[in-house]
This record gives sequence, structure tokens and C-alpha cells, in this order.
Amino acid sequence: MTIEDDTHDKLVKAYLDYFALNEEFQQRPAETRRRIVRKKLNEIKLLCSIRRDEIMEEHRRHIKDGRARNNPKEARRVNPKNN
Repeated sequence: MTIEDDTHDKLVKAYLDYFALNEEFQQRPAETRRRIVRKKLNEIKLLCSIRRDEIMEEHRRHIKDGRARNNPKEARRVNPKNN
């Protein structure tokens, strides 16, 4: 059984793949390598958009939990942290 990576993990992996592919392209520029590197950059761009939406949604939930009125006591009561 495998656990599916979250968007952040996918983004990190995509960047590491891009880094390796870009190194190859820099050493030996070729049309095929150029296309592969650009495709990886496009994948990173898509993952960035998805992650941005996730962050915005997480922030909205955070505000909805009581922080909208700057009431930390109410917010802690709704979403307690382990001390």
C-alpha cells in the first residue's frame, strides 16, 4: 500500500527532476532535452497553481475557525493545539 504524496511533495519532486534535466540540457543543449525541460517547468507551474489554491483554502478555514474577529481564545477552543 502506498500513500499518495500531497501537492507540496509532488512540487519538490518535480523541481528535483527539473534540476537534473536542466543540468543535462546545460551540458548538451539539444531539441529533445529542451522540450523535456520545458515540459517539466510546465508541470511545476501547474503544481504551483494547485498548491496556491490549497494554501488559500487552508487560510480561509483558519479564519473561519474564529480568527476573523481576532479572538485567539475562541480559535484555540475550536482548533486546540497540543501543548
